[in-house]
Parts: sequence; structure tokens; C-alpha cells
Amino acid sequence: MANKVVLRTITMKRSVLISVGLLACVISAAAAFLLLRRSPSESGPIDARGGSGDLSVMIRGIPYYLQNDPQWAAEPVGGSGEPMASVGCTVSALAMGLTAVGHPVDPLTLGRNLKQRGGFTANGFVIWQAVSDVTGGRVKVELPPLSHEAIDAELVRNRPVIAKILLRDRIQHWVLVVGKQGTDYLIMDPLNGEKRLLRLSDRSSAIHAIRLLKSW
Repeated sequence: MANKVVLRTITMKRSVLISVGLLACVISAAAAFLLLRRSPSESGPIDARGGSGDLSVMIRGIPYYLQNDPQWAAEPVGGSGEPMASVGCTVSALAMGLTAVGHPVDPLTLGRNLKQRGGFTANGFVIWQAVSDVTGGRVKVELPPLSHEAIDAELVRNRPVIAKILLRDRIQHWVLVVGKQGTDYLIMDPLNGEKRLLRLSDRSSAIHAIRLLKSW
């Protein structure tokens, strides 16, 4: 009887060890999956100012689109049902950026084209891969690791950068970086009714993500 009890105890311990080992494997696999799914640009945030302090560059000739422009302010964004005036910063910044790299489009046309091609999530967020579809493959959006160096390199090549910031440290907002003076980035902001360039650092203390526009 004693031997049976000992064998049963050993068997139970082995079962517990196996269960713990399997659980650890599952947790490790889940963590690895999440890391792989994480966007490279989600490594931030980085400071709103930075990079080369010797850089002075400005991309000119870009139309200044506001998300609350009466021409498209009431247009629903994707399937969210929310109007462009409220949540259209991404589409407006993207329209300005696409125009700058040789694919002229306004927010109304871009929003409708994206919607027709499934370019929005159910919540109304832009699916960046769909930009290639709406431009006939002429422009691709890249999601690079977040750094001042990546932004500077694009500006030197006369290409603007779409950047995500937080207004009042909690409201997600997208703007278009079009220049730099020293360590200050200059932006076109879809919420700026005066339609003038602003210092990014005056709008937010950090940059949380960037999107690059590659055209050919």
C-alpha cells in the first residue's frame, strides 16, 4: 500500500510539473506572437524635438487641408459613422502627404476611395496597406522604427512624414511633418484653422509613430 501511495504521489508531481511546463510554453508563445504582431513604429515615443540640429529644410507647395472644411466636414469616415470634422485628421494628413509625393487628392476623394477598397477598420482607422490600392500601386506607406533620424532622412529627400502625436497627452492626432529648423519639426495640422505651419513641440511633447510615403 505504501508503495502505491508513493507511486501515486510521484505521478501527481510529474503531472503538475508537466502542466506548469506547458503553461510556460503557452505564455512564451503568446508573448512571442504579440512581439511579432507589434508594429515596428510602436517602439516610441520619442521627444517632439531632436535629430540633427544643423538641418534646415522646408517642403513647399502642399495644399493645407483641414478636417473640418465644409467640403467634407460631414463625410462619414469609414464605417464608423463619425464625421470627418471629428475624426478626419488621418485622412487629411494623408491627403496632404500623397499630394506632396505626386498623387494629388483631397480628403473627400481619398476617404471615399479608401472606403470603397476596404481601407478602414470598423472603428474608422486607416488601413495603411490600402494606400497602395487607391494610388494604383504608385505610393506605398511604410511603418519604420520610430526615430528622429528616419524623419530627417525623409525631409532631406523632400518627402513629408505623417506623424502621430497626443493632444493634451490623451487624444490621438495625426499631422504632417513638412520641415525642420534646428531640432524643431514644422507641421501642417488638420486642426489648425489659420492654415499656418506650427512647431510640432508646440502641439505635443512627443512623437508616438510615423508613416513614410514611398512613391515610384
